[in-house]
Amino acid sequence: MKLFSNGQFLDADQPLFDAANRSFRYGEGLFETIKVLNAAPLLWPLHLERLEQGLQVLQIHTPSEFFSIMVAALKELCAYNGCSAAARARLAVYRKADDTLGYVLEATPLAPDAFRFNETGWNLALCTDVRKQQDALSNLKTANYLTYLMAARFAAQKGVDEALVLNGENGICDGSRTNIFMVKGNRLYTPALREGCIAGVMRRYLLENARRMDLAVVETGIDLKDLLQADEIFMTNAIQGIRWVQYFEGREYGNDLSRQLYSHLLATIYS
Repeated sequence: MKLFSNGQFLDADQPLFDAANRSFRYGEGLFETIKVLNAAPLLWPLHLERLEQGLQVLQIHTPSEFFSIMVAALKELCAYNGCSAAARARLAVYRKADDTLGYVLEATPLAPDAFRFNETGWNLALCTDVRKQQDALSNLKTANYLTYLMAARFAAQKGVDEALVLNGENGICDGSRTNIFMVKGNRLYTPALREGCIAGVMRRYLLENARRMDLAVVETGIDLKDLLQADEIFMTNAIQGIRWVQYFEGREYGNDLSRQLYSHLLATIYS
C-alpha cells in the first residue's frame, strides 16, 4: 500500500513525522474522509469548502494549486493501491514547523456494503462519559478527536453500532462518527451547528436536497426526550451515507423516510 505525503508517493508503513510535528503534539490539523467511486471523490465540492473554511479558522496558508493536486494524486493513489472502483480516502492536513501546509493522503478499498441501504437497522446508545464543546472549533473535523474516539470506544464496549455524544448543555450533538437526524410527523430534524456537531458533508448534502424535495427541515436543539418521541432516527456520514436506527433506549423505530431519502438522493450518486 502507498500513501501521498507532501508531494511524494511513499510506502504506507514508512515513518512520516518527527516528534515536533504540531498535529501530533497539539492536534493542530484537520482531516476529511472521502468516499471514492471510479477514482472520483464523491461530494468533492462540499469537502473542499469545509476544508478551506477549516484552514482559514486555523490560519494555515493553502497554496492555490493544493486542491487540484489532491484530486490528481487521489486518482493515482487509488490505482497504486488497487481501489479505483471504490475507496475510502482520508486527507489529513496540518501546520509544518516552517509554518507551511503539510498533508497525508491515504486510500484503502471500500466494501460494497457502503453503497447499499442497511436493511438491518443500527443499534444506538447514549454516551455520557464525554461532552462536546460548543465553540469556534466545534464544527471542524480536527486532529484532536478524543471526544469522538472515547464515544466510539464506548459503542464498541457496549456492542452497539454507534454512540451519541452530548454537548455541554446535555443536548444531542452527534455520533462518534456520524451526524444524527430524526423524523417526527412530516418534519425532518437535526441538531443545529450551534449545538456543537461536526458540519458533516453528508449532513449538508441531505439538508440542501431534502428542502428541494419540499420536505420540512428543522435545524434546532434536540434532547433525549425528542429522540424517544421520534418516528425515525437515522445517522449520516460521507462513507456510510444514510444508516437508519432500529433500536435506541428500548424503543424500536421505522425507516420509511430514511429509505426514501436514500433512494432519491444517494442511490443515484452511487450508481
